[in-house]
Amino acid sequence: MIRQATSAEVAAIAATYEDLLTYEQEHGGDPHWELGVYPTIAVPKRAVPAGGDDRAGRGW
Repeated sequence: MIRQATSAEVAAIAATYEDLLTYEQEHGGDPHWELGVYPTIAVPKRAVPAGGDDRAGRGW
């Protein structure tokens, strides 16, 4: 199931980006992203609505 992330998950999303980019650097991948440059935590912060459970009231 795909769903909208919640604001409580922003740090985990950013950590996933960092883990992926670190892995790619160590194993020769080329994601066309640069660790520490893009994506940063600012990306999920802009994309995820602010607040607690962002699904409230949406019938999910």
